[in-house]
Amino acid sequence: MPSKLATQIAQKHGVDPVRLEQLANQQRQQASRTTTRPRATPGLSIEAIDRFIGQGNPLAAAGGARTLLRATGGNLAGAAFLAALARKESSFGIKAGRFTNNFWGWGVHLGPNVNTSRTVEEGARKVWTGLSSGLYKGAGLTTPSSIIQRYAP
Repeated sequence: MPSKLATQIAQKHGVDPVRLEQLANQQRQQASRTTTRPRATPGLSIEAIDRFIGQGNPLAAAGGARTLLRATGGNLAGAAFLAALARKESSFGIKAGRFTNNFWGWGVHLGPNVNTSRTVEEGARKVWTGLSSGLYKGAGLTTPSSIIQRYAP
């Protein structure tokens, strides 16, 4: 049975309230798993990623490594990769320009509003989902050096 809030939102937007509640539950479950059990990667830690990100920039202000970790479903190496990409593309968001919460330059060639997000985590999740898709991972591009050849040739 969907919650009262899910029913109200679903009615407002013309979607199935049961499906909306299922999606919300899936997101809550994923969030609870990723904040408590990040995947282990030898020599890598949330603290190390935060040191790399530093302070005084938009990515640090948005939660730094923990935000990226949630966006990648608990994948420390993925969070580190997104941090490195954010450094290269926008100096951790300092040079993001008109692309709200898009510190990675994801889809900027497609138009002025193509990748603006409500939060940095949402923006990072879009990038991570794209990198994990057939466009990159499915094409066998799984290392930073192989991904960057397609991402920014």
